[in-house]
Amino acid sequence: MGGLKSIIENLGSQDFSRLRFGIGRPLKNIDPAEYVLAAFSKREKEIIHQALEKAVMCCSSWVIRGITETMNTFNKRSSNEKV
Repeated sequence: MGGLKSIIENLGSQDFSRLRFGIGRPLKNIDPAEYVLAAFSKREKEIIHQALEKAVMCCSSWVIRGITETMNTFNKRSSNEKV
């Protein structure tokens, strides 16, 4: 067992803060595991640097300003994000 299930089992609780990095959703005919492990598309390669910079800013904010203020700042969809 690995990942989130392992963390929950070791902590004995699901009550902990987590930082999630969105990767979008696969098309209905694509296996989610294959989608997650697939190489980045050309478009994804173009935006990954920006996404990683935002993730670093979010982590820094979490440490410095706390989770509530960080969630209020970063949990907003930009106008160009798909729902």
